[in-house]
Amino acid sequence: LKEPTFPEINWIQCERKSCLKWRKIPGFVKMDSCMIPKKFFCELNVWDAKRASCNVPPEAYPEEYGMEEENSMPDSAFVPGKKIEVYCPKDNIWYRATIVVVKKSKVKIHYLGWKARFDTWLEKSSRFLAEEGTHL
Repeated sequence: LKEPTFPEINWIQCERKSCLKWRKIPGFVKMDSCMIPKKFFCELNVWDAKRASCNVPPEAYPEEYGMEEENSMPDSAFVPGKKIEVYCPKDNIWYRATIVVVKKSKVKIHYLGWKARFDTWLEKSSRFLAEEGTHL
């Protein structure tokens, strides 16, 4: 019998608007399983007790993702309607998106071709944001 293989890691985002940090979860945990709460918050991180708080900084991301510590987009680039690229660590790919709302330090993005329920808030400094044409 051949043992099943799983990705080394998965990622899940805290849904608390004041946090929105991504947390690693083991690859054996399927994202659609009953092990994943319908709404995830950092304190529900049973896989990494050290990061089971919104007060703990996010984990460093592997270099193979090809991302800097912070994005290089100037503050002036955050304009509603602007097309950008957004990285999804869960899927390990970049998606095309549009900036919907801009706040002081956060932006709400809409993934092109997706329903609005998938819109998400990210910090402007997030390494998951890039200018259109950077990766795609």
